Amino acid sequence: LNTTIMDGKEIFNEILKSPKLKEMLNVSADSNIEETFDGNPQNKEVAIIRHIIEGQLRHTSDDNIFKNITKLFDL
Repeated sequence: LNTTIMDGKEIFNEILKSPKLKEMLNVSADSNIEETFDGNPQNKEVAIIRHIIEGQLRHTSDDNIFKNITKLFDL
């Protein structure tokens, strides 16, 4: 049984490898989504993913994560 715990950066990087996310962002399957967890995301979708991960790491309530996302990204 593997008990390795992933940190926020590792979770973020794994999500960016998702073929479905690449398709959503019009990135070819054999390319990488060029974003970093610590950088300033170029994509609204990537920024929202990062915001959710950061909120979970800080134990922010789901309701507050949702409110913050809708306010920050004018959704």
